[in-house]
Amino acid sequence: MKIERVDEQADGNVKIFLRVENGDDSVEKLRALAESESADLWKRRISADDEKEARKFYNAQISGKEYSVVILDVGDDINQMSLVDPYYNSYDDVEVHRLMLLDKPRTEWYMKTISSLNLSHKSVLDVGAGSGILSLSAASAGAKHVHAVEAAPLVGRALAQTFKTNKVDGSVHATKVEDLELDEKVDVIVSEWMGFYLLHESMLDSVVLSRDKFLKPGGIMVPSQAKIFLSLVSVPNLYHERVSFWDNVCGYDMSSLKSMAIMKLIGSPTCDVVKPENLISDVAEYAAFDLTTVTSSELAHLERKIVFTVARDSSFHGICCFFDVGMGNGDPLSTSPHAPATHWKQSLFMLGGEYQVKASEKVEATVEMRRAADNPRQYAIAVSMGS
Repeated sequence: MKIERVDEQADGNVKIFLRVENGDDSVEKLRALAESESADLWKRRISADDEKEARKFYNAQISGKEYSVVILDVGDDINQMSLVDPYYNSYDDVEVHRLMLLDKPRTEWYMKTISSLNLSHKSVLDVGAGSGILSLSAASAGAKHVHAVEAAPLVGRALAQTFKTNKVDGSVHATKVEDLELDEKVDVIVSEWMGFYLLHESMLDSVVLSRDKFLKPGGIMVPSQAKIFLSLVSVPNLYHERVSFWDNVCGYDMSSLKSMAIMKLIGSPTCDVVKPENLISDVAEYAAFDLTTVTSSELAHLERKIVFTVARDSSFHGICCFFDVGMGNGDPLSTSPHAPATHWKQSLFMLGGEYQVKASEKVEATVEMRRAADNPRQYAIAVSMGS
């Protein structure tokens, strides 16, 4: 075995690619070793002519950086296994998939919805298949062929084995859907594409592209609808924990740091569990999307002025954002504080201050979501209070 390449990822961690050579142990055995052996044991396995690359590997160990080992079989293409986009590499973390599968409302909604469809003699495309739970559900519902697209290299390889183990009539495409080519149009597209505040990660753009390129006229999208909701929120514990904390630290006044704490708080949405009693106004629908027709350009910039009616005398600290997805009939998959908790929790657009409001008072807010110019997988979110 020899080191083929050592990549330093965008997050500073290291991925080591080891190439199996003729006469090496079985790939399966080596992959098991990759997950269990220490750097010292690997050192005895790596051929001496890789000294330069090996030193990079060992230096990463010494510096305390996290590393992962990828075993390349004789015919594996390293370019397919080393996507430079850290977004895809982040989904090679198996714990991410375990947590999503343990999200009972999410997983059960998809399995129930897919099983309710008549998929006999139908082809299905699963965009961002991950662990494969949607693909497996489609196969169990009678799909004639399931195309599972997964660009995270290690998870995609495991998914191919999952298809074999579960005797799925389908294909695993280890690529970005933007690069996918199929010989057929499909009857159904399924995808769990939602991010925090619905649009974070911008995976919906990939689903829209898939729809336009691969879905038959009149085909089915799962989900087919999505909505974003907003409400005024009172979260004094969070505000005091993040901001007021600096007023008295071990008996000392450190309020000089409060302005930095506020900038941190308002700089990006806060993901947290919000209880129903934290909502202090009516709930307003901010945006609604028909996933059979929405375009990528329509997702690039959203803006709406909303007038909230305060339900009771209270302090408030920002706006709570949550979403629903569904099929237009039946119960949606909801991330509302009134619904069972999901891994998405709720997103808080904090204002950086603590404000007092009275019951029946009208509070006007303009909320803008614009795809970030420097990172299209994130949105810049701006909240302006008042007219």
